[in-house]
Amino acid sequence: MPFTEDFTAYLATGDFATAATFSRTAATVNVIFDAEYQDPMGIEASGPRAWGAASDFPGIIHGDTLTISSVVYSV
Repeated sequence: MPFTEDFTAYLATGDFATAATFSRTAATVNVIFDAEYQDPMGIEASGPRAWGAASDFPGIIHGDTLTISSVVYSV
């Protein structure tokens, strides 16, 4: 069964999301960004993650970037 829920409200920057620039299209997109500290298997690391609408990331590939608050993150 296809996923049909509308999550547009979650990607509103006034609520949960933040604006980011996607390098492939140079477009500003809204993402839910989490740069929370992680400790996978006892190794100290950080694991930033960003979630957004698939339609905002056409042709995304390894090496594309997202710029959030002047920090560049690689995909």
